[in-house]
Amino acid sequence: EAMAPSSSTLLQPNIWPPPSEHWDASTCREFQTTLEAYYDRICGAANAIVQCICDGLFSKHEDLRSSLKPLVSGTNGENSLAYNTSILTLLGYQIGSRHKKKHHKKQKKVHPMVASHTDVGVITVLLYDGGDCAVLQRQTSDKKFQDVILPPMVPEDPIFVVNIADCLSALSRQRLPSTVHRVMPRDGTTPRNC
Repeated sequence: EAMAPSSSTLLQPNIWPPPSEHWDASTCREFQTTLEAYYDRICGAANAIVQCICDGLFSKHEDLRSSLKPLVSGTNGENSLAYNTSILTLLGYQIGSRHKKKHHKKQKKVHPMVASHTDVGVITVLLYDGGDCAVLQRQTSDKKFQDVILPPMVPEDPIFVVNIADCLSALSRQRLPSTVHRVMPRDGTTPRNC
């Protein structure tokens, strides 16, 4: 469904691939329909995760109720998370990363595929496949990076990784710190997607 033009730079219609020599019109429609259905389902999961996080915070920190109120669903639908500004990004990490550079002493220095950072929103929900050519790392309290261990084979039940982002960290008064994370290349045989 086309969205009406908006004066906001944040609220713009999606741009979908047009038919081309690679994709016919039917394939383009199927791609759009599949992604829209996935987006709706992952938004529902993200909303439930945020609700659980807020419920947990409220159980120990009642003083956060007013600052977190915009994130939780009201009993009759006000402040509903159904009208949020979520972004779906498809990420793919390929085999044979270009991020390894040889130095004079024939040692390899490995550079991140994605540099260390925090996310700006409320949470980031990552759904990983079973690829093995990249690894997500999180920064520990002693400022070192640690691999996020995921199983080599992803079962039918999805595996979510949830990062706390800057907005939730601020609204929780840093009781939940933003997750500093990065992606590093690994010697593997299968591309990793999330």
